[in-house]
Amino acid sequence: MPTNQPHSSSTQYQSTSTGAATTIRVGRTRKVTYVFEPEVAKNLRIPYALAIGGVVQTEYVQKARRVVGEGGEITASAAPGEQVSLFLNSDAQPAWRKQPVYAVTVGNRDVVVTITEKLGKHFDTDSPILTKDADPEVEAAKTADTYRAALTGDIWMKVSHKYTPAEVPSRLPAGTSAVVEAAVMSIYQGLSTVELAITEPGTAGKPSRTLVVSFADSDNPKKNINQYTLLTDGLPRVHPAGYAALFTAALENSITAITLSSCWRPMLGSIVHRIGLGLDVSILGGTVLNRQELRRAFSGSAPSKHGNHNDQDNVTDEEVTAFGEYEDAIKVDKAAGKAKDQAEDAFDKANMQSELYPQTEAKAKLATAEAVARSANTDMQNKENMWNDARDKGEPSHARLFRVSLLKCSCVGQLFDPWFMSSNTHSGKTVSNKQLNELEKLHAHHLHITVDDPKVL
Repeated sequence: MPTNQPHSSSTQYQSTSTGAATTIRVGRTRKVTYVFEPEVAKNLRIPYALAIGGVVQTEYVQKARRVVGEGGEITASAAPGEQVSLFLNSDAQPAWRKQPVYAVTVGNRDVVVTITEKLGKHFDTDSPILTKDADPEVEAAKTADTYRAALTGDIWMKVSHKYTPAEVPSRLPAGTSAVVEAAVMSIYQGLSTVELAITEPGTAGKPSRTLVVSFADSDNPKKNINQYTLLTDGLPRVHPAGYAALFTAALENSITAITLSSCWRPMLGSIVHRIGLGLDVSILGGTVLNRQELRRAFSGSAPSKHGNHNDQDNVTDEEVTAFGEYEDAIKVDKAAGKAKDQAEDAFDKANMQSELYPQTEAKAKLATAEAVARSANTDMQNKENMWNDARDKGEPSHARLFRVSLLKCSCVGQLFDPWFMSSNTHSGKTVSNKQLNELEKLHAHHLHITVDDPKVL
């Protein structure tokens, strides 16, 4: 559903640099509406703050708001002659707000600005273009001045904060080692290659450890931004805590190499990658993080329902068999549960009758249905445990230990990987990745972390 964020009435409150509010009396105001039309993610939630006359309005001083979904709207009231503009994405964070976009000057009518996301490389600016009807009478009858504007990859990059070396130390998680801090700092100082070697000196009873980080570029920014390089424009737009968490977890578990496959990107997936809070790992210590075989064995018109006889690909033949039996048990459990519900309904109806026989028969059928449902549920749980055991036995130990370390990091808010999913790592809860919904399928072939920074998102 569209989200409306009004700034109304003829009294406006403008914030000063100290956050205090100044009351300004104005005459008749006009309504200004920004309408968003995302191209890729229809439920995209974009952070924003609204400014009038170059001053961010008081309701956005402490925190940005979010415009949600296809057709999502931002509304404000402004006097004729005043300029209205937006701060978007990570640039909407109160500490930054350096790139106002989609500025319009209010005239004698309301204003509607439609912002449409455009895939591909374009040279549109963020200045809205006034659109007029070819028929002067139709144009004169309009109640609002209408504008159109584009949201391109270039504009996404403009409103995505690029961290500076000075901003790194204060954004690292507590306990980050000096070695990791120096490695993270080098990303924002400017790397010369797509590989970063991190060596942790040995201590008493503990040998030195070296981690080689490979940064793989994403096609998404390359296809949607006119001038972009991974080292200069991509890596520094990611929150420093994400790198620190991954490097620390790898070193803790003596993992010698990791490949980061997706850092900042503008026009794909949820807001977390676009805002610089997401990082993906595709290769961990030589292990390609991909478990798509698990679901592939049961997909298509003629599923094989057995493994591919390669137990080195994160899915063993034993696990595929156990998973198939578990899925069959789920179907039986659902059918037994449905039969039990029907028996309960029949029993309730029989109790409303005066004859004894229907009641006795319904009671007996209900007892049988309940017994069958209990047995089916027990069998399903046993089959799930068998699958869990087979899955855990086939998971590389370094992948498990890497996840455990990341889940302990205070800066990691979400963790999704081919084995387990956690939408809130601070809850301590994870669920198995069964590759059923789109989120699970998306993370069947890589590990993703979301940095937890409420000031940014």
